[in-house]
Amino acid sequence: MDLSDREARKNEDGNEAKRTRVERSCPVVISDTSTETLESVRRLLSASLPVRISDAFYKQISKGEVISIEARLEDGTMVGQAAWGALKETPGQVYIYSLAVDSRYRREGIGTRLLKEILRRNIQHKDDDSAEADCVAEMCLHVRTDNGDAIEFYTRFGFKNEKLEKNFYARLNPSSAYYLVRPSSSFHSAGHSSN
Repeated sequence: MDLSDREARKNEDGNEAKRTRVERSCPVVISDTSTETLESVRRLLSASLPVRISDAFYKQISKGEVISIEARLEDGTMVGQAAWGALKETPGQVYIYSLAVDSRYRREGIGTRLLKEILRRNIQHKDDDSAEADCVAEMCLHVRTDNGDAIEFYTRFGFKNEKLEKNFYARLNPSSAYYLVRPSSSFHSAGHSSN
């Protein structure tokens, strides 16, 4: 029996069961961002993130320098977006530039689906002769220090706070960010199963 934070139910002994938060699941289609959908991405990020995203970021997406995916409802409504790319200064490390979900659709599993897709697309395959298993590349990102929900979300996926960067966000208060890192790990420990 699933318990939701909206209702407490009695367990078999007749006692009130402990309330827990259950993430609902919203059916979405994950696809690559195209030049035709870039303006929708811009609108979603403008509405969902507290920072202004530069035009250069959108140019990087259109040129393929940054990989971008989007989550859409069956009716075509864009409800989420994520973007990432390899860091030139740190080979083997992937930086997540954005992961945003429309506020009306949060806590419905969309962010989880987007992050799992990033993990899936960043599997580093080992040689067939290697005894090492395939693994997911090391990943990193910045999160505002006052964004407890995002910190909790990334922690569930193995990200750890590596350092505090003061004045990371020039126009926000607080301006500090945590630099979160998820070490390289086996594909199966990245929230995937072999099913």
